[in-house]
Amino acid sequence: MSSSENDVFLILDALHSAHCNLAVLFMYMQNLSIEQIRKAREARDPRFDGLFFIGVKTTGIFCRPICKARAPLEKNVEYYDTAINAIKHGFRPCLMCRPDSAPGSFAWKGVETTVERGARLLAENLDLSIADIAEKLGISTRYFNQLFNEHLQVAPKKYQVYHRLLFAKQLLHESTLPIEEVALASGFNAAKPMQSHLKQHTGLSPSQIRKAKSFSKHNDGETITVLLSYRPPYNWAYVRDFFDIRALQSNEIVTQNSISKALEIAGKAVRFCAVHEGEHNRFRVYFDLSDISVLKASIRMVRKMLDLDSDATFIQQGIKQSGVPEGLLTHGIRLPSIINRFEAGCRAIIGQQVTVKAAIGQLNLLQHNLLGEFENSNGKESDAYKALRPFVSPEQVANADLSFLKMPNARKATLKAFAHFMCQHFDADIKEWLNIKGIGPWTVNYVAMRNSDFPDIFLDTDLIIKNRIKALAQRGVEINSMAAAPWRSYLTLSLWNMEL
Repeated sequence: MSSSENDVFLILDALHSAHCNLAVLFMYMQNLSIEQIRKAREARDPRFDGLFFIGVKTTGIFCRPICKARAPLEKNVEYYDTAINAIKHGFRPCLMCRPDSAPGSFAWKGVETTVERGARLLAENLDLSIADIAEKLGISTRYFNQLFNEHLQVAPKKYQVYHRLLFAKQLLHESTLPIEEVALASGFNAAKPMQSHLKQHTGLSPSQIRKAKSFSKHNDGETITVLLSYRPPYNWAYVRDFFDIRALQSNEIVTQNSISKALEIAGKAVRFCAVHEGEHNRFRVYFDLSDISVLKASIRMVRKMLDLDSDATFIQQGIKQSGVPEGLLTHGIRLPSIINRFEAGCRAIIGQQVTVKAAIGQLNLLQHNLLGEFENSNGKESDAYKALRPFVSPEQVANADLSFLKMPNARKATLKAFAHFMCQHFDADIKEWLNIKGIGPWTVNYVAMRNSDFPDIFLDTDLIIKNRIKALAQRGVEINSMAAAPWRSYLTLSLWNMEL
């Protein structure tokens, strides 16, 4: 493998380890202060990759915020908004983190949308051919190859192979899947080519990689077990209780030490149960899949839902700097996410100006009336898990008579209009929702906070937040929300959770 190919493999490994999402890297680029940038750099938060670059004065090298190299002292760094500006000031790109490959950097300008989408599709659809990906992008295979070679210095096929290898390596370390099934889940059509590529790029065979870990077998039928780790502290009790009071009867089950949910990913049914193992700082997740090709996307969704990639220590420092007293901090706070964007929108619309309990009651009515009675006759937890169903689809809501819902007709009309919009524009920018009558800034910001990957949403118009800030002010405590940036979503959760 050439040095340039090795560099690409290294940065893909870094991106993979950070679970970076390319879809949100252009948001808020002009709104980060130096202090916010410093916090993001120290936390190595992958959600800020591509938003700024770090010039290290002692080495003359500039890096991305996710770089795995030893972090320099603050006095020895300069920050730049683009890779071009860093180069103009005499800094050389780091060979480990490859700033030229960062989303939003100079190598992407002009064709950033096509290249970004192509990179994301290659990484997320390990089973598709290069021709299939090019067709999705609306370009020829030849032009797709040309773009990738020009802007990433690697062919799309190699880029996809690297992602397949990284995911295969993760499954060998963290799952109980047989090697043949690891190959299929990783986009290889058989174990032999996976073994060959692993040997070439890592010097290890699948069995040698797997020997580094030991597992108790738990492959019952189609169930796949994967271990997902996090950086402590992790406030499982907070996450569990947050999901518990918002759980839908036929879609989720929350117990003392686990959460289960049914999803639909790329049109494929997925059901999982994530069991918290706090003594090991991880979750043991059992997946039941209708198609093993969606395992990678399913793992990514669970990591997002449980917020496993945040660093609670840095986030808590930001919340404390905003003025929240030590005694009122929620230690190890995480942001429980809603994976399905349509579900997030429905929850926000139905939840307008009503209590959480009332909103969940209406959502259960929606599920029950559109999907039929929830089959859990004997009350066994295992049977209830097997009966879990994904959230209703936009098409089902758009075509339904919603008279059974106990809410104002205007809100029913908004829900119906939202469903019609999502049928046609599921991936539209969330800001376009504001054009739907009955959807305002609070609804959009709430969904952005719980569905997007950007952690800096502060719901300053929320009634509970206003009341909490007012109550604190009466105690002589002033809240400066900007001091918590770029993690103001967690400040919102802290204020919601506060008992005054």
